[in-house]
Parts: sequence; structure tokens; C-alpha cells
Amino acid sequence: MISEADVASPLAGIPLSLPNLSSSSDLAASLDSYGEDIAGWINDLLDNQDLPKTSDGAAVDLTALDKHVQLLATRLDVASQDTSSQLEQSIDDISRTIPRLTYDLQFMRESALSLQDALQNIEKSRLPPPDPPASQETDKMSTKQVLDRLHYLDTVKTSLEKTYSVLREAEAWSSLDSEITALLASQSYAPAASRLSEAARSLALFSNTPEYENRRALMISLQNQLEAALSSALVAAINKRDVTACRGYHDIFTDIQREVEFRNYYFGTRRKGLVDLWSSAKLEDCEGEDSETAEEEKESSEKKQSFNALLKQFFSEFNALLTEEQSYTVSIFPDPQQTLSAFVQSTVDALSPSFPQRLSSMAEHYGAQALPHIIQAFKSTEEFAVSTSKILENAAYSARTATTTDDKSHAAGAKSISRRASRRISLSRRLGPSRSGSISGPQGLGDPIGGTGAWEQALFEPFMDFQSDYGALEKRLLDEGLKKITTGTPALVDGAKVLRERSAAVFDMAEETLDRCFGLTHGYGALGLVQAFDYVFSEMLQKSKAQILAGKYATVVSTPQQASKEYQDADYTQEDWDAFQHSLHILETCRAMSDRLKAVDSKIKASLLQFAGI
Repeated sequence: MISEADVASPLAGIPLSLPNLSSSSDLAASLDSYGEDIAGWINDLLDNQDLPKTSDGAAVDLTALDKHVQLLATRLDVASQDTSSQLEQSIDDISRTIPRLTYDLQFMRESALSLQDALQNIEKSRLPPPDPPASQETDKMSTKQVLDRLHYLDTVKTSLEKTYSVLREAEAWSSLDSEITALLASQSYAPAASRLSEAARSLALFSNTPEYENRRALMISLQNQLEAALSSALVAAINKRDVTACRGYHDIFTDIQREVEFRNYYFGTRRKGLVDLWSSAKLEDCEGEDSETAEEEKESSEKKQSFNALLKQFFSEFNALLTEEQSYTVSIFPDPQQTLSAFVQSTVDALSPSFPQRLSSMAEHYGAQALPHIIQAFKSTEEFAVSTSKILENAAYSARTATTTDDKSHAAGAKSISRRASRRISLSRRLGPSRSGSISGPQGLGDPIGGTGAWEQALFEPFMDFQSDYGALEKRLLDEGLKKITTGTPALVDGAKVLRERSAAVFDMAEETLDRCFGLTHGYGALGLVQAFDYVFSEMLQKSKAQILAGKYATVVSTPQQASKEYQDADYTQEDWDAFQHSLHILETCRAMSDRLKAVDSKIKASLLQFAGI
């Protein structure tokens, strides 16, 4: 144990208001009794002091409290030094004792051998021999006591160091507000961020104390002040494309745990032109977006454009912006690929009116004719997604190349120094690796580090409902086309000719249907395609059959002179022969329709087999 005489002189002048802690050994024993609760020991020790209070008597005088804290830190420093001295002395004693212990053990072994020889000479007297293991056990107990003492001293030293660290952190927090205010006033943003970073790391020490919430609120307030002071300068640096300044601001925001806010500033500034282009566009096929007067609508009618024209222009400028940002993000952000991915997603999410809203409005505007326009928008989106994926891959490659170059330079420098020292997906996104062949568009897209990127979901999710309802959309479109084919046919027209023309038009629509199916669903809507074609073909046959049987269309008749010469000996009338000839023409048309139907069926089957990879 540490005696009072060893620490009498360093503790001279300590006030008597600290009961039972007049020596370093008492102070260490009191600290050891609290275990890991260092903050509780400090609070209890300060609570036992008769500290003067303020004039109103409501709170303790902080000046007196600060003096007691400094005095306590001094005493702990003295106790730590005394403990270190005692620890060194104990280590020296053990170092001197261990060689002697080896010698004593060797001497005991030789003595035991001599005793064994003597016992063999007096075996007849049967005297009880001494117990050598008891002596060895005594030595083991003595060594264990020394090691326990060393462990105790080490625990005390560790506790004292933690207490000293806590007191230093408490002293630093007391001046944090004034320091940050002074640094912000002098525009020393980097030192302010570094100071806040140190304070944030020490905040966890006060997690179980009453001061935690107050200090946490102070930390957030100071971080907000620093962010507000940097915001205007950051936006100006982004607009000027000052890479060095932006990288420095990124480091500052990272130090104060506000990297997400930095990205929001950066994304918001860079996407402003695109968002304005989208919001200010006047569309002729998206209804209900704005309410203009008749005069304003007349003036702006010439400036209106279609949704697909706007989408193509928007994606073109977006792609150019991403190509430009590729070089800047590599120099500013540590993860350029993920940054560009988040930029695409945030830009799509920031559009007003939203992308899904305008797409649905366009579909409502065209009604049954909406499917080709939806497919056109989908293909434009696919082209943009493919180009964006290539830009992201290039950004990832550039980042890896830069990292490899830095690693090689660092390794070369280290070697030289050593010598001198000696993150619901559209149907188009659900494509596996085996879906090669006829699958086009965004195949193979996705986050290269695994999984589907959120930016792709933001782009393709608006088409999900239309892809799911492809069969119904195709049926509406074909039904609309069938109405145009079956209505407005003039009277006194050959029924076989009408059937032949209608069937040819329906088969042409079938081939267009196949292109639309693969254009929107990449083959996943094959069931809807077959059902829609079956419906329109059956409807065409039923309507044509009903009209022909009702006698709506005339038959091709021969002249009376020809009929009298050819059929003058027959029992049939001229009308009978005309009806028979008309029926033969219809049968010929049906045979041609059957052959054409088999060809269309084979084409659909071949396309589906190619899609399935069989």
C-alpha cells in the first residue's frame, strides 16, 4: 500500500473539506470502490464539498466549482505519479527477486537430494520426511499475491487516466461554444469542423449523465451554425465548378457528420436546370396540369409540344449533364458511382409534375390509342438507362484507376522511406442472365456492386402498371382499329373481297402487335398478345359472317348473254350460279386466311422461343 508519508508533501495545502481523502492512497481506494463509474465518483466527490453559491442561492458558483475541479485534477495527477512510482518499484523488486528465486529453487532441489540420501540411511527409524511440495505451494502463493497486487495497481492507474480524460473533456466542453463562435467569425471553417468532430467523439462519454441532452443540443446548434455559414459559399463553388473548394467543403461536412446535407446542396444546385425545363414545359397531350385562360392558351398553343418530345429532350440534356458530372464527382466524392446513381434518383424524384403523373395524363389523353405513345416513352427511357449505366461504369473504373494509382504511389514512397531508414421493379428489369437473344433495352443494368439501383426503379416503375395491363391496352387498340376496318364499307361490294381486305388488315395489325409486345414487355406480355389477337380476329370473322349472311354485300354476276350460252341446258337459275360462285370466292379467301394465320402463328411461336432462349 502507498503510505501517507510518501505523498505528504505533494498534498500540502489541500482543504479540509475533502473528508477521508487526505492521502493519495485514500483517493485511490475511493476511486477503486466506484469501479467503472468514473463520472459518478466525480459527482459524489463534488457534492460533498461546501461550495459557495450564487447571490440568489439557486445554483453553485461555477468559479468555485472550476477551482475544485482543477484541484481535483492536480491531486489525481499526483496520485497517478505516486502510483507509477510504486509500480516501478514493485517491478524492480520482482525483477531482483525472480533470479534469486531460481537460485533458491535449485538449492532446495540439491538439499532435497541430500535429504533423500540421508533418509535412505535412517529408513529403519521411519521418521516422517519433510513435505517439499508444501514449500513450493508457499512460493506459488507468494507469487500470486505479487501478481494480484500488480493487477490492482494497474486497475487504479487505468481508472485515474480515464478520470483525467473525463475532466479534460469536461473542461473542453465548457469553452466549446465560444471557440466555435470565434472560428466562424474569422471564417476558419475547417478548424471549426475539426473541433466539432472532436467534441462529437467525446459526447458519448456523457451518455448516462444529466448533461448529455444539453451538450447534444449544443452540438447540433453549432453544427447548424457552421452549415448555415457554409451554404452560400458552397452553392457558389458548385456553380463555378471549383473542384478544390467543393472537395474542401465536402471534408468539412463529413467532419460534422453532415455529408448527406452536402449531397443535397450539390444535387439541388446541379439539377436546377433540368427541373426547370421539366416544370416549365407546355404539353399538348397532358391535361389538367395548369389552368390557363383562353387568351393565354391561344398564345401558348404554338409553343406546346408532346410528352414524348419533352421526354426525349429531357433525357438528352440529362445524359449530357451526367457526362459532365462524371469527371467532377471522381474528384470531389470518394464514391463517384454511388453519387451519380443518387443524383439520377434525386433528380427524377424532384420533378414536378412527377414522371408517373405526366405519363398517366398522357395515357388518359390518347385513350385507346395510348399504347404506341407509352411504348415510345418506354424506349426513350430505356435508351437513357443504358447510357446512364455506361456512365456509371466509367465513373467506377475511373475511381478504381485513381485509387490504384494512389496506392502505387504510396507503396513506392513507403518503400523508398524504408530503404533510407533501412443500395417493385419494372418487368424490363426482371431479366436474368439467360435472357439473351431478343431481349433488348436495359438488360444487364443495375448496381455493379450488386442489386438493382434505386435510380432504375425511379425510371421504370411508372411503366409497371402499363406493362401489367398490356393485354387490356392491346385489346383496346386492336378493337379501335377493328372498328375503323368494319365500318364505312360501301354497299354493293363483293363480300369475298371485303373479307379478304379485312383479314389482310387484321394480320397486319397482328405483326404490329408482336412488335409492341416485345417493345414494352420484352415478351413477358405474350399471353395478353395472343388473347388480344384471338379477340380481334374472332370479332372480325363474326361481323363479316353476319354481314355476308344478311346479304349486305352483292355478289359478282355474269351478264345475261354469257349466262344463256354457258348454262342454257342447266336446271339452275342465274342467281343460283352467282351465289355458288360467290361461295367459292369466299372459300378461297378463307383458305388464304388459314394459310396466313398459320404463318402468323409460326412467327409468334418463333419469337417466343427466341425470347425463352430455347
